[in-house]
Amino acid sequence: MSINLHYISMLLSGLNLFILVWLLLRFLKYQSRGIPSLNYCLLIMTVGIVFGLAATLGLLLPDGPVLQVCALVMMASSLATNTFFALMVFNLAESRRSFFYRHQRVFVWVLLALIPLYLTDGWHHLILDAVPKRPGGFGFDLVYGPASLAISVYAYLVTALAVVSVMQAEKDSMLQKTWTRLAVLGATVLQAIFSGLEQMFPLFYELQISLFTTWMPMAVISYLFFGYLLTGRNTALDLVDDAYVAFDLNGYCVDINREGTVFFQRYCGATRPTVADMQRLLEVEDLPGYTGGEMRLYDGEVGNYYRVSTFELSSGINQRCGVGYIIREITEFVDQMEALNTIATQDPLTGAKNRRYLEEHAPAILARARKRGQPLAALMLDIDFFKKVNDTHGHPVGDEVLVRLQQILQANLRENDIVVRYGGEEFLALCEGLSWAQACQLAGRIRHHIEQTAFETSAGRLAVTVSIGVFAGPPGEDDTIGTYIEGADEKLYEAKNSGRNRVC
Repeated sequence: MSINLHYISMLLSGLNLFILVWLLLRFLKYQSRGIPSLNYCLLIMTVGIVFGLAATLGLLLPDGPVLQVCALVMMASSLATNTFFALMVFNLAESRRSFFYRHQRVFVWVLLALIPLYLTDGWHHLILDAVPKRPGGFGFDLVYGPASLAISVYAYLVTALAVVSVMQAEKDSMLQKTWTRLAVLGATVLQAIFSGLEQMFPLFYELQISLFTTWMPMAVISYLFFGYLLTGRNTALDLVDDAYVAFDLNGYCVDINREGTVFFQRYCGATRPTVADMQRLLEVEDLPGYTGGEMRLYDGEVGNYYRVSTFELSSGINQRCGVGYIIREITEFVDQMEALNTIATQDPLTGAKNRRYLEEHAPAILARARKRGQPLAALMLDIDFFKKVNDTHGHPVGDEVLVRLQQILQANLRENDIVVRYGGEEFLALCEGLSWAQACQLAGRIRHHIEQTAFETSAGRLAVTVSIGVFAGPPGEDDTIGTYIEGADEKLYEAKNSGRNRVC
């Protein structure tokens, strides 16, 4: 039966060390924040790990100096635990004006002064006289030295000061509520409770259970007061407007925020999406290889734009364990950018493109025609005697003529043809894939349509005619869009000089 208990003791030892290391890794990343109470908590976990390692070795080692060193390390780390616990409580319960808060370094100095008594040969007998092994060779007892009582009194005094601070915690401290005070007090006396159980029950004595329960108060304290560091981001994720979802390496949805459930309910019909849902929305086959981008999704007939950002999930030891996605709606931003682009590239009066648009898109138009081996046609159009319209009826009426003219142009051109307001009353049309003959035929149809149209204006019906110059053909290697514009412009002047209201 005793052998089985020894196995259980070692299992408890391993569990104790695992939880302490896990807690330390869980909160270690916040050490740089400079939170005193958290840093003291991390120190408690660290010395708790040292205590657990020394206790575990002590169970297995035979009599000798190494066993005595393990016992001394246990006692020193136990005193450090008491000290750091009190300092942590002072930072949680006291204000900056309180005596213990302002003089907390004194306890650190005392601890540093006492540690050499444990670790210096010739002095440690004042603390520990002997470490006899128990019958059977598993476990050990402690025979204390003459100075151990004074140090124990100091340790209990430090703990008592911490208890007093808990009971008298100020209203603006971390210990405002009664249940938080009780939780701290409970964590304070847990080890004492387990030590008492060892004295009362032979089974607990054989297991030496008080050596392997140091993780309990650490877990209570760390999650009671510093869990907000871990849960704060989760709470914030539920408050932001971005959808968040995370998948593990097996493709399971392991985390999602409130906005994420709304998003996937809208576009997938499920509040807990699958990897297949993400692949369908993003239109990708290799989801792990997706590094982010933009997408447009439709809710009925309404299309919304989203930007997707990705990041890797990692465990406490930076092992890759999944992928997270943040999905931000950018519909308003896209609409604003499109509006700005329209303002920047569109003539505000007629709705035709402006010369800036021509400068930005002309190289692509020319390259596309050259690549496909297709001709490109440029039609330069000018209103005949337009100055007379402005002088006779005023510029507002002239503007009405320009607007109606652009509408006629757009009605006679194909969807992909481009109309540019090139000057005051000059319009340029760029038509891909039209031969010279086809371009001349199109220009003739436009000229005839305008001539036959009575322009309704605020000054009454006006008769308007136009002259059109046409330049068309496959682009050569040295040709630019300027080649076509200059060619059409020359033909336009030829049309004007030969009597107007004609195509050249």
